Amino acid sequence: MTVIKLLKILTVPMLVGVGGTAVAVQASQAISDPVAPLACEISAKTHGHALSIKGIVTAEAPLEGAYQLKVKSVGGANRTNIVQGGGFATNDDGEAELGNVTLGGSRASYSVELVVEAGELDAKCSQIVDLRA
Repeated sequence: MTVIKLLKILTVPMLVGVGGTAVAVQASQAISDPVAPLACEISAKTHGHALSIKGIVTAEAPLEGAYQLKVKSVGGANRTNIVQGGGFATNDDGEAELGNVTLGGSRASYSVELVVEAGELDAKCSQIVDLRA
């Protein structure tokens, strides 16, 4: 696995009208507030020449909701604009993987955003993944 150079990580967890900002980095991951009732995480890993991006949600208890994972190129020769989304249900531990994008062969920079909503709870994570280094 190759370490990915992160240019910027911005996470904004929200609870109905209450916003806060937390910044956390774990290898190549952007994580929203881990103590919130609903938290999101973006995981970006390289495998050879391919980049794998997935969203992860964690909650205090099992729940159902909807998500949207956006991946857009912001640097490099190719143009990428991917949007995945739909419903989800967490497991008994309150966790679920949301979406999975695999990109290959290009030295590029990508903007990744994950938005998760479950009832009155929501969370948002975003980061820039730079493979040009």
